[in-house]
Amino acid sequence: MIKEELPFTRQTVNKLMAIAESDNLRNDAHVRHLPAAWGTLYELTKLTDEQFDAAIQSGAIQSEDGAQGRCGSARD
Repeated sequence: MIKEELPFTRQTVNKLMAIAESDNLRNDAHVRHLPAAWGTLYELTKLTDEQFDAAIQSGAIQSEDGAQGRCGSARD
């Protein structure tokens, strides 16, 4: 029943769940750095904790309000 009511595929559901379950993305200290695009957020879930922390520190992960308005080379 729910499957027929959702406007997206199972693959999209899995990506959204990965975003929701990511400790790095749920960390209050990181929220201001994160882009709004869910596709980019999903790509960030693939990083190790060390890679994620390094990207935050270097500025590679930025919100759309950041200087470059992008997250590394990930695209949605």
